Amino acid sequence: MPKKIKPLTDIQISSAKATEKQITLFDGNGLRVIITTKERKYFRFDYTKPTGKKNRTSITIGDYGKKDEEDKITLEKARKKCNKLRAKVQKGIDPVEEKEAKLAKKAKKKEVKKTNKKLLFKNISANYLEKEKKSIGNSTYVTYERYVRYMNEAFGKNRSIEDITIEDISNLITYYDITKNQQETALRTLQCLKRVYRYAKNRGLLKYNITSDLEPVDLISKKEIKHFSHVTNEQEFFKVLKAINTYNGDPIVTFALKYQSMTFLRPANVRGLRWDIVDFEKKLITYPKEEMKGERGKKQAHTIPITTQIEALLKEAARLTKDRSIYVFASPQSNLKTLSENTLNQALHRLGFKGIMTSHGFRHTASTLLNEYHKEHGASGDVIEMMLAHKEPGIRGTYNHAKYMDERIRLSQWWCDFLDKLQEE
Repeated sequence: MPKKIKPLTDIQISSAKATEKQITLFDGNGLRVIITTKERKYFRFDYTKPTGKKNRTSITIGDYGKKDEEDKITLEKARKKCNKLRAKVQKGIDPVEEKEAKLAKKAKKKEVKKTNKKLLFKNISANYLEKEKKSIGNSTYVTYERYVRYMNEAFGKNRSIEDITIEDISNLITYYDITKNQQETALRTLQCLKRVYRYAKNRGLLKYNITSDLEPVDLISKKEIKHFSHVTNEQEFFKVLKAINTYNGDPIVTFALKYQSMTFLRPANVRGLRWDIVDFEKKLITYPKEEMKGERGKKQAHTIPITTQIEALLKEAARLTKDRSIYVFASPQSNLKTLSENTLNQALHRLGFKGIMTSHGFRHTASTLLNEYHKEHGASGDVIEMMLAHKEPGIRGTYNHAKYMDERIRLSQWWCDFLDKLQEE
């Protein structure tokens, strides 16, 4: 006859002290209290598994505690839990297996949620931008950021990249191509989207890159190419230069336009000029390759010789911006920003050159005049192309940072002197 177990009391459990060995107190009906050597007291329910075999097992019910202790259960609650578990065993349910199944389901649900979060297009595109930030210029990064914003607005912020269809992509590109008649934006957005998908594929987040076969010619209508307005002879250029000297707006804008006329850089490079790349001692301005236009992996750093005129201009600008901003041509609204994208063109419009001359047009004008006066300055076509930061395929395009530097210095000074003579006439 089995020994009858006398039920425990709260006093017995609470007063029991830990010893060098683990202690077990039995309450009966499969319920017992274990007191560890570190004074932890917890309930376990012992039962025979409902498999027909007489194999015993147990499951933890909870730690012992009084009514005012959180996350712990009293002896009374432990007995109630024990009765519920015993009833499950009688119905053929194994409490341990049930608990393991619940934990596995919870873990799977958590993993699925984690995976889904990882596959959200907004998160993948954000990670892509973060990676790109380390290798591209600030202005390019801001542009990429804008294209990614267009994508998130079109696809939805909680959309998995796996759920985005070709139709979704086509609708996005068509919106900018047809609805807004912005073919360039449509093209750039598609190119950026393809890079995001390639990034996701290479990170193992996609089995198949649905954008790999998408071609701009199939999605974007052909737009008539419009060249940047520019003057093509020295008489017209003289008028532009004289007008810039009379500009009565922000002097920083005047400095930027003059700098552009002397260097014929792309507008983004003019506006993004920073003091840290200006070396008055070496008389060089060196734009890092990340800030220059070109295909990934083929960009080149670009050096501008500091002529007498450029040095004088920069030292004048320094009085206005060097102590307050990293940018030479800082925005009057914020020391942290450059002049806005349209500021230089708007200034030219106010000076009466709308449809005649644009900020980018300085490059075309310089190219025209430099090639026209090649006998006077004696520089080769290669040097002119380098001055324009052009890179051509083949041998002519494989130049390094310092190649032809002496010729470029001479040509830069000749050009600035040429501009001075134009304005004296």
